[in-house]
Amino acid sequence: MNETDNPFLNVHQVAELLHLNEKKIYQLASEGALPATKITGKWLFPRGLVEQWILESCHHGVLADRLMITGSDDPLPSALIMRLDQLNCRAVAYSEREVASLVARHEVNIGPGTLSAANEFGLGFIPISEEAFDLVTPRNVYFRSLL
Repeated sequence: MNETDNPFLNVHQVAELLHLNEKKIYQLASEGALPATKITGKWLFPRGLVEQWILESCHHGVLADRLMITGSDDPLPSALIMRLDQLNCRAVAYSEREVASLVARHEVNIGPGTLSAANEFGLGFIPISEEAFDLVTPRNVYFRSLL
């Protein structure tokens, strides 16, 4: 097996790749700044993650020039909040599961929630709309490649 075919690097190889001394590599690995794992007292560095780490370290990453804007344009949550402000609310819940729990305990008759929360508590569910959800995640997590 050629040295470049090995998916893992040792401390000496990483030091050569980064043009740093081995002591600095141990320090970066111990601090968690450099992608590495310690197996039976020996540091191993996934080659692909080290190469990606180098690219992401350059000017805050190769994809830093791209702006990621995410969000929902669904007016339902805004309208619901405005309407709830006008009503005399008898209970406050901070998640769909809490709403389902209140309905299951007969503390409230109705509440906004999700089908999965209703099913979990054995409740009926009437969908009033469908919504697409957007996820917010750091750019370096979204665009990383896994081994």
